[in-house]
Amino acid sequence: MLDSYPYLAKNGICKASGCTVGIPARGVTGYKDVKADDEQSLMDAVSKQPVSVAIEADQMAFQLYKGGVLSKTCGTKLDHGVLVVGYGTEDGKDYWLVKNSWGATWGEQGYVKLERGKPGPGECGIKSQASYPIVSGKPGPSPSPSPPSPPSPPTPSKSHYEKPPCQSDETQAEVEGAGGSVCAPKCDTGSCPTDVPEGTTAKPMCILQDSSTGDKYCALACILGGCPSGSKCVHLSSILGVCIYPDSESGMKLGVVPDTSEITV
Repeated sequence: MLDSYPYLAKNGICKASGCTVGIPARGVTGYKDVKADDEQSLMDAVSKQPVSVAIEADQMAFQLYKGGVLSKTCGTKLDHGVLVVGYGTEDGKDYWLVKNSWGATWGEQGYVKLERGKPGPGECGIKSQASYPIVSGKPGPSPSPSPPSPPSPPTPSKSHYEKPPCQSDETQAEVEGAGGSVCAPKCDTGSCPTDVPEGTTAKPMCILQDSSTGDKYCALACILGGCPSGSKCVHLSSILGVCIYPDSESGMKLGVVPDTSEITV
């Protein structure tokens, strides 16, 4: 299946007509949840087919993973979907073999080995929320006629960190050298608004500072992408990057001062 329809890590259009059929149309008749936090139940499920799981993926230990069995603390606040495709043992350490969706340049050719055997939710919360499809092997019944479409829901309110123009509690500014602008809420208390544009996995952090006033501002911190649509992850003075909207008109001009813990402007 991967040979006929490989993962490309970029926007595109559906090319279903050109790929190999793995499951016939309407062949998926339902799904089954795996018992939460149960090691043996997840092993039994994975021995029969790949299993979809949710994990926490915003911690450095996971995002900077290069290889081996990941046993560092990576949290259990589920925010990312991956696929468990097997399990095994390496250098005496039991692991789950997990396929990520960040392309072959991440981890071990796009895969990660998460420690197996941890109690409770497990490494990165891997045992908390697992499920797999039920496949009949035969086409299911044809769908019944669709009911009339309901009225369109109201347009959702704009979130923080979107492309300028900004909200009333945000400052529109340009980070010097980044080639674009950000909408940055103030974070004098150290906390940042957590509502982000749809599909964003970059994390709001208090990482910008006005060198003339000392005021601090929030921005979306990124490592391997995860920025909102229309923006890009620009690496400046540390391992963290900032999600920037290119070529947007800006208000105040901000310069970057190298720092290991925050990006100072």
